[in-house]
Amino acid sequence: MKVNVMGVLFDNVTMEQALEQGKALLASPGAKYCVTPNAEMVYEAMHNPDFAALLNQAALVLPDGAGAVLGAKILGTPLKEKVAGIEFAENLAKHLASTGESLYLLGGKPGVAELAGEKLKEKYPGLIVCGTA
Repeated sequence: MKVNVMGVLFDNVTMEQALEQGKALLASPGAKYCVTPNAEMVYEAMHNPDFAALLNQAALVLPDGAGAVLGAKILGTPLKEKVAGIEFAENLAKHLASTGESLYLLGGKPGVAELAGEKLKEKYPGLIVCGTA
């Protein structure tokens, strides 16, 4: 079920449910993406329809921050819990390392994705980082 917080449609899931959905997305064909908006991103989406559309077209929209969770509660449509993007991503990286699947890291300033990939490979032996940008 989706919860509308100021125009951003969050999936109302726990971390465990988000991980199960993430694993299902990984196993399904085609390209998909997940977003983890916080309160600042919700605010930006309120003023930028293209950004709002980008968020709402994601296969999985997770509330990354107490502000989004509090906003939903104030609006009378509470979310189950905060699902921090970094914890979600690390759990998926752990899963990928255990299955031998690969990960591509995109974003950040020059060198950040590469460094993140190295740190993830140290933390999760067997993780394949197939590329960065």
